[in-house]
Formats: sequence, structure tokens, C-alpha cells
Amino acid sequence: MAFLVTLFGLIIAAVGVVGMMRPAQLFAGMLNWPAAVLLAVAVAVRLMLGIVFILAAPSCRFPRVMYALGIVALLAALVVLLLGPDGVRSLVQWCSRQPSLAVRAMYAATVLFGAFLVYSSAGTAPR
Repeated sequence: MAFLVTLFGLIIAAVGVVGMMRPAQLFAGMLNWPAAVLLAVAVAVRLMLGIVFILAAPSCRFPRVMYALGIVALLAALVVLLLGPDGVRSLVQWCSRQPSLAVRAMYAATVLFGAFLVYSSAGTAPR
């Protein structure tokens, strides 16, 4: 399971790097998706991350943090589901209208989160 956390971390960091280089293009691509697809992808990704984080937590450097991230991801899936298709589309539209610097900062945080996942999944901390 730790391998999946590493894989997700690398994917998340890569999306962050692309987002920092071309922030408007990622949102533009998502805005072309049907609202139901946006909702399904958002919920599915959060569910998948939550389950993987919880199952991989014991083999990670920071098991409590990974477990907490898993719970947060599962709760986020529920919140996104409650937003519905129109709410998710509105959220993506709102994000796309933010200043470029703010969007780039968000993607920089995404890169850091992905790097944390990769580091955390490298195994238990040396003693």
C-alpha cells in the first residue's frame, strides 16, 4: 500500500508543477467536463485517497498523520457529494477566477503535499 501512496504523491506533485507553470489551462480543461463527471471524479479520487491512506498508514513514517489524512479525504468525498454537480462546477469556476499568484501558490502547496506523501511512504522513521 505504501507504493500507492508514493505513486499518488508523485502524481499530485506533477499536477502541482504543471499547475504552477500553466495555472489557467488545468481549470479550463476541467470546465469543459460535464458537471456530473466533475462530481464523480472528485468523489472517486477522494474516496480512493482516503482508503489508500488509511490502509497504508501503518507502513508509513507518520502513521497518525496518514490515518488523519485518510479520514479527512473520506470526509471531503462526503462534502463534495453533498455539494452536488452544480456546486462542484461553481467551485471550479470560482477557483479559475482567482488571481494567477494565488492559484500558483495553491499549486505550490500541492507540490509540497505530494512531496510529503512520497517522503512519508518511504517507510518508518529511523530510530
